[in-house]
Parts: sequence; C-alpha cells; structure tokens
Amino acid sequence: GNAGIAVDALARFAVPFFFLVSGYYSYQVSCEKIKKRIKNIFFLLIFSAVCCTVFEFVIQAKYNPDGLLLFFHKYTDISTYVNLLVFNVPVSSGHLWYLLAILYVYVVFYFVTKFHIKEKVIFIISFFLLALHVLLGEGLSVLGIALPIHFVRNFALMGIPFFAMGL
Repeated sequence: GNAGIAVDALARFAVPFFFLVSGYYSYQVSCEKIKKRIKNIFFLLIFSAVCCTVFEFVIQAKYNPDGLLLFFHKYTDISTYVNLLVFNVPVSSGHLWYLLAILYVYVVFYFVTKFHIKEKVIFIISFFLLALHVLLGEGLSVLGIALPIHFVRNFALMGIPFFAMGL
C-alpha cells in the first residue's frame, strides 16, 4: 500500500544521504584524516563480517546441516571474490555492502587528495557515473530489464557520485 511505498522511498533515500553527508564532512580534510577513516571502517567491516559469518554458520548448522557444503563453497568460489572486489558485494551478509562501498570511496578519495586531482575533474566523472547509475537502475527498468542490484548499487555508481555531491 501507500505506507509501504513511502517506507521504500525513505529507505532508498537513506544510503545516498549517508554518502552525501560523508562527502560533506570530508571537504578539505587531510590525507591522515582519510587514512584514519579508512582504518576505522576497515576494522568495523572485518568485525561485522566475522560476526555475520559466524551467525550464518550457526544458523546453517542448526537448521540446514545439508547446506553447510554450499556455505563453505561460497567462501571458496572465485566469483564470490570477484563480486567482492569489483561490485563490493559482501561474502557473508548483503547488508554490509554500504561499509564496503564507503571504504572503497574513501580509498579513491585518499588518492584524489594525495595527488591533488582537481574538483572539476571529480565532478565531471561523478556526473557520468550518476547518469550511468540512473540509466542502469531506472532507465532499464522502464524497458522491463532488471539488472542484478549490485550492478547499480555499488561504490562506483552510487558511492562516488553522491560522495562528490556532498563534497
């Protein structure tokens, strides 16, 4: 119903807003500050991933012992790590994608800051990334084509453009 549509709209607004705020508070920060943020997010991500993996293993062992082989296969499959590195799809829990995305954005931002890349270049690139995000996410859905969500919801097509807007 209408309440569900409103909640869905608010939920879709939240993550881009977090990227915007992160960009806003990153304006003219030092490389040292960015490194500290990367380190903090990395440790939070590792802790969260370990907790989610242990939880997932316990649930599998208790309720679906036959599924344990698939559980271990997921951690040894090369496509899992390609999706992790390219599309920032977490191995253990899908809801951790934001931590991976903001980590990747800060790594990119670190190099942008370190090498003094001009803001105009960042904004032009971000505009094209955002246009691609809209085209792949919304444009194709109008045509009845649905891409896997991680092709659209990732650090490059969502994180960098919204972070740059906040910046």
